[in-house]
Amino acid sequence: MEVFIDKIENNIAELHFDDEQIIYMKLKYLPKNIKEGDYLDLKFILNKNKRKEVENSVKELINELSSSSDGGDFEI
Repeated sequence: MEVFIDKIENNIAELHFDDEQIIYMKLKYLPKNIKEGDYLDLKFILNKNKRKEVENSVKELINELSSSSDGGDFEI
């Protein structure tokens, strides 16, 4: 997938896709030295490790909350 850098203002790049979608992205997330008129190739990579890491964190939190609860009502 290709994206066109239409303009850059205030460290924000305006990215145009082939299907006429536009997104705005901070320059810190893009390759260094890009300029207006450049094209970028985009590639999405599935991060299975991150998903597993988050699932484990949620399970730990649920276990922690469950073990400290007496099962009764609570107030906020």
